[in-house]
Amino acid sequence: MTSEPKTDLQKLLHSRLEELSAKHKALREKRQEVDTEIKQLENDMVTLNEALNVEARATGTVITKPASNGSRLLGLRLGEAIRILREENPKLTKSGVRHKLLELGFDFKGKRPGTAVHMAWTQLERQKHKSGDT
Repeated sequence: MTSEPKTDLQKLLHSRLEELSAKHKALREKRQEVDTEIKQLENDMVTLNEALNVEARATGTVITKPASNGSRLLGLRLGEAIRILREENPKLTKSGVRHKLLELGFDFKGKRPGTAVHMAWTQLERQKHKSGDT
């Protein structure tokens, strides 16, 4: 069996495919680096938020920095983020909270945002009623 020589078009297409494959591989590696950096930043934000809350409790002060810019919410647990948003704007609805968190790029950890917000909202309501803060 003899193979026919590749045509100029086939050579060109093969070359282009190799270029695209190399670029694809490079971008996937870059995305992996960016994803790793994002996770580290989220962990750092959680740590700093926890330290800020500990310091506020120790000094008896209230954290008044608004979360509306979003940076403070990104490293928090969902329930805590919702609590802060509701304190800032008591008229905010569940769908408003979901929209705001999606807009900020909040990590729902693979869960459906609507369901996750509903469950966390319900848990906050239960805690509020148990403490008598109706």
